[in-house]
Amino acid sequence: MYVQLDHEDYYKLLGVAQDAELGVVRDAFHRISLLYHPDRHLSLRGSSIYDRLNTVYKRITEAWKVLSGEQTRADYDLGLSDGVLRMT
Repeated sequence: MYVQLDHEDYYKLLGVAQDAELGVVRDAFHRISLLYHPDRHLSLRGSSIYDRLNTVYKRITEAWKVLSGEQTRADYDLGLSDGVLRMT
């Protein structure tokens, strides 16, 4: 997943359809965050793998924050139609 981060939109990162309801997005975020949460990989702390896991976790958290808000999601969808994959 790390390699794809800069080439995937938030929907693809979370594995949901663009018209997915909030509950589906939330469930996808929780499922994926359990895999990548830095606290689950403390034994790797200080390694490049840990840094990559942390980067993935931050990006999926970013996706959740954007897609969980009605207005931020609408803004993101508008930007996505113009090819913008991330909100800054």
